[in-house]
Amino acid sequence: MNLIPTLIRSDHGTENCWVESLHQALRHKHEDQLSGPKSFIKGKRTSNQAYWSQMRRQGVHFWINLFKDLIDADLFHDSDPVHVELLRYCFGPLLAYDLEMIKIEWNRQRIRKQKCRDLVPGKPNCLYYNPEMYGRRDYKKSVDQHEIITYLQEFTIKPHLFQSLTEELVKLLKEDVTVPTSIEAALYLFVELTTLTDEYQQENN
Repeated sequence: MNLIPTLIRSDHGTENCWVESLHQALRHKHEDQLSGPKSFIKGKRTSNQAYWSQMRRQGVHFWINLFKDLIDADLFHDSDPVHVELLRYCFGPLLAYDLEMIKIEWNRQRIRKQKCRDLVPGKPNCLYYNPEMYGRRDYKKSVDQHEIITYLQEFTIKPHLFQSLTEELVKLLKEDVTVPTSIEAALYLFVELTTLTDEYQQENN
């Protein structure tokens, strides 16, 4: 894929700084009115509440409640870095899978036509890849594939759900352990591991 948006709009969050710099760099050779520095604009995010509401309905609410319940039951101490890492180890892959499913479902669902909003009806994936089918203009810009590969190699690192040291710690605490594939197994393993680490810390304090 060697196509990028004509324009990206984001809020003022610091997590968007790299996106801003890379997008402007990729757009610097284009000659349209929004090329280079003008290809990225910042503004107040007004629809976050709607996004979160939709994500909660699609399953995120379950995870929020689960982790709150663990805190209330004094099983998860969010100020303890060991607890946090073990939580990521036990629940991270399951949560990542759920988020991926939410993304896929979001892009497949049909956007309905609304009288009070200038909104093109249709499925997001279809609207993005084939806007002409809906009587719309394609605003994607072509860029050099070599540039994209170079930027990916130099400036992007796939984040890890947990540190490699965490995996080593888990193997020391429990032999033949595998990453859980169900909520029940993840919960059982998390409680087992945190109990062991808490006991070790108490004995050595």
